[in-house]
Amino acid sequence: MSADSRTPPGGDSEGRPNQTTTGDQTDTDTAMVPPAVDDEGEAWPDPRPLTETVARTTFPTSALPDKVAAFVRSAARSIGVDEGVIGTVVLAVLSAATVGRVRVKAWGSLVERTVLWVLVIAEPGERKTSVFALARKPLEKVQAELVTEAMKDRRAALGRLAAANAALKEAEKQLAAAYGAADDPERDEDNAPDLEAANERVEAAARRVSDSAVDELPRLVASDVTPEALHDLMAAHGGRMALLIPEGQSLLHRLANAGSGADLEPYLAGHAGDTMYKDRVTRSVDPVEDPSLVMAVMTQPEVFSSKATDEMKWSGFLDRFLLVRPRSLAGTRSARSPEVGAFELMDYQQTIAHMVRAFWTLEEPRVVGLSREAEEIAVAFHDEIEPTLRRGAEVPGRSPGWAKKLVGAMLRTAGTLAVADDPMATEVSAGQVQAAIDLMRFYEAHTSTVNRTLLNPSLSEQLGWATKVLGALARLHEKGHRHVTTREVVRGTYEGTNEPVTKALGSLAELGWVIRESHRDVGTAVGNQAWALHPGLSQWAEKYR
Repeated sequence: MSADSRTPPGGDSEGRPNQTTTGDQTDTDTAMVPPAVDDEGEAWPDPRPLTETVARTTFPTSALPDKVAAFVRSAARSIGVDEGVIGTVVLAVLSAATVGRVRVKAWGSLVERTVLWVLVIAEPGERKTSVFALARKPLEKVQAELVTEAMKDRRAALGRLAAANAALKEAEKQLAAAYGAADDPERDEDNAPDLEAANERVEAAARRVSDSAVDELPRLVASDVTPEALHDLMAAHGGRMALLIPEGQSLLHRLANAGSGADLEPYLAGHAGDTMYKDRVTRSVDPVEDPSLVMAVMTQPEVFSSKATDEMKWSGFLDRFLLVRPRSLAGTRSARSPEVGAFELMDYQQTIAHMVRAFWTLEEPRVVGLSREAEEIAVAFHDEIEPTLRRGAEVPGRSPGWAKKLVGAMLRTAGTLAVADDPMATEVSAGQVQAAIDLMRFYEAHTSTVNRTLLNPSLSEQLGWATKVLGALARLHEKGHRHVTTREVVRGTYEGTNEPVTKALGSLAELGWVIRESHRDVGTAVGNQAWALHPGLSQWAEKYR
């Protein structure tokens, strides 16, 4: 993931080309060109076309706990979607099953919450409703069980509340009568009403009503709610809630047209765990302390690109999401797809139920630490990411705001995986941290694709420059060049200047055509960067032309 990595975006950790798979299906549309190896013997993944708008990086299903991974594979085959679609929603469901009661202790004072936001951007007709219905079914099932159990005590609580309200009403009636008697000019002075005692009876009755308050029935899941209602919803349910929204158009439309940053505040607070405040003139609203809001949203590309406002970007709202831009399997799906395996579904349901039961009654969050080996891997990941956050050192296609949250998202994911594997876990293992890193690499590739396409207002202009630069690179490659500098490419385009050519090279690096070699940069102060060319660049350029 570093700028000098020998694995361009789109390849796996060993430099092999990524393939998108669902079940036993594999994308092999580029098999006509043999794998390319450079002069140093390094294998390069196949470069991707300039017009590619869908990420091809494979979802690392094996990063999930074994029983959950088996369910994801079975469900993807049954529904007819990429494993990354349902796997990502399932990851959010696992996060929701921790019900805001798990914290991951990293190094220093860094503590992350197992709260995840995911956003799947898919074309219409991609079976969004089926994905969400199947993924969230275990949450709804355990929620129904909690409601049934709560109803046993609720009837008695409602009876006590009714009695308390009746007593309060009678005390208020007696107080009114006492004041009426006190104001009667013909009253008997020897039998003056005891107003103080009457007031004390009302206050005592009011305290009894307050003490008899009936808790809301348990709620784990909601769909689309307004920002105004979100505070009240979370306040009524211990500050924890999961919004699972298969059609996110209304959410994005509402936030895009609200015209006030305050509408984003309850969502941002729910992700960060900041106390949620809500002031109203007409009534008192209690703050929500230590809130935990999980979100899984699915929407269409056109809706996302048109509704993603600048405010959503600079506020960090979009940067909190793990994005997926999967390919469509429409046209290859079978009408005779198998049912989801009964054992796989049962194991998935039990995993979610065990998690919710383990954390639902906790008054204080459980803190899980990192094992020594896990911390070493996590620190290495941190040290890989941190230098790229310096101004001018960003990785092409990566949102700086998203990258700054990347290590935190990895820790949140690792903690979620740990307690999904064992709800009694008090430590995150090295394997679970590595699994979370594998997931982050997947989401970075997809987020990069979304940034380059759906969130890029200059896409058309940049595509034109990328085409020009690729043509210049192909000519240089045919002449035997395997390494070039930005200045050489500028001269090769005949009409270019450093700025658009450098941006185009960054886009081409993201697609696997070139790799920046900062250790070979010449005159970096003026932007004369060095680039290694894909060994098969000219052949691939001809193929994609």
